Amino acid sequence: MAQEKRPRTPSEFMRTRRPELFPDTATKNEPVIDQNQLEFHLDTLTQRKEEYRFEHFC
Repeated sequence: MAQEKRPRTPSEFMRTRRPELFPDTATKNEPVIDQNQLEFHLDTLTQRKEEYRFEHFC
């Protein structure tokens, strides 16, 4: 049986578009890279001579 698609309400639309404005909306804050990759990148900054770029980034 085909499921009917009902139109979204304005509040549902805004909740999906700007969830940070709704305190009851659950958000996921997962890291983009894992801890091992981050440690390796930070450990090899000086070898790649990127410490100045990192200082400006911070």
